[in-house]
Amino acid sequence: MSGALRLHVGSKQFSVLSTAMVEGMRSIDGDDHIAQAAHEKRKTGPEGRLNLEWCRVGRDVASVSATEEKSMTSTQPSTMVGPAHGEHRRGLYIDVHAHVFPDFYEAAMAAAGVYDVDGWPNPKWSPEAMIEVMDEHRIEAQVLSVSSPGVTFADGRDAARLARRLNEYMAGLVHDHSPRLGSMAVLPLPDVQASLAEIAYALDELGMDGVGLLSNYRGLYLGDHRIDPVLAELNRRKATVFVHPTIPPHWDSFTIDIPAPVLEYTFDSTRMAERLVASGSKAKFADIALIVAHGGATLPLSHQRLVKYWMDGKNDIFDTFYFELTATTEHEQIDALMAMAKPSRCMMGFDFPFMKPDWFDALQANLESYRFSPEDLHAVMRDNALRLFPKVRERLR
Repeated sequence: MSGALRLHVGSKQFSVLSTAMVEGMRSIDGDDHIAQAAHEKRKTGPEGRLNLEWCRVGRDVASVSATEEKSMTSTQPSTMVGPAHGEHRRGLYIDVHAHVFPDFYEAAMAAAGVYDVDGWPNPKWSPEAMIEVMDEHRIEAQVLSVSSPGVTFADGRDAARLARRLNEYMAGLVHDHSPRLGSMAVLPLPDVQASLAEIAYALDELGMDGVGLLSNYRGLYLGDHRIDPVLAELNRRKATVFVHPTIPPHWDSFTIDIPAPVLEYTFDSTRMAERLVASGSKAKFADIALIVAHGGATLPLSHQRLVKYWMDGKNDIFDTFYFELTATTEHEQIDALMAMAKPSRCMMGFDFPFMKPDWFDALQANLESYRFSPEDLHAVMRDNALRLFPKVRERLR
């Protein structure tokens, strides 16, 4: 990554901090160590090898030495994570858009005749690959969820059983890989009663960090009053909810041979958010911290049409959503979002395993070179997410 401070540990090289952030991080923590490290890096030149015994990032301290290389680069979770197995390498990012795709879930999809994810090939995923990618791309923690199609391909008790198995699996990952992970429960909507039962089990018994919803459930969009009991319960709990897009009804009639995740997902996130606002549900259930994926999708371009021409310009509730920036860190994209939202409402995601890790460095470079203040950049990279996921914050301390 251009202009980045890198750590050399044995034969491995890690991006630690873009130099654009050095002064801001120093001003936040009153610590000169990062700035000094960047200065030394510039003095050594592009081929110089700078070995640091430790690097301070915010309040997080990580020991780095050649003797620890094996434990830091191994793909075995038992040697990488958790205080019982040595200190993990600290990163900068909190990733709120990350998915599990275990073998039993892929098998359940296949049994129902579903062989891809809305036109996108099924990804290869494992806990070991997940941790390796986090370490390679400065991700301190991921908050896991289930992507589209959720459990919508199953019916009745089968959907409820699969949701329960997925939630128990994610909770187990959090336990085994603490403090690197959090998790958001999948619900068997459109079954409202089963979903209410799963909310109680997932949040009270499993201690999960929030709930992951889809933009619609077989054409039933968030904001449809038939889902109100679920939103009311999440509102009562002041829950954090991440809404992932999915295919809209009758998608197969207008696909134009482009997988839904590439194009149609952005429009369905927009339908969901605008339905929540227009129906009054967003205002009614205002205590839900609701995260819209992919930088608000097309909301930054379309929300004014709804406000001005449908709601008589009387509603500015769109700025009460939260937004994660998966695949939305081009400066023009952030400009559009900032016209609608504040930096304090934004956080980062990387969509592993669906997004290729090869793309992550460019996404991070774009974000870190945007004209955020140092404080706002640090907030988007981690602090805003940690406010919405306080148990993740506590585990990381």
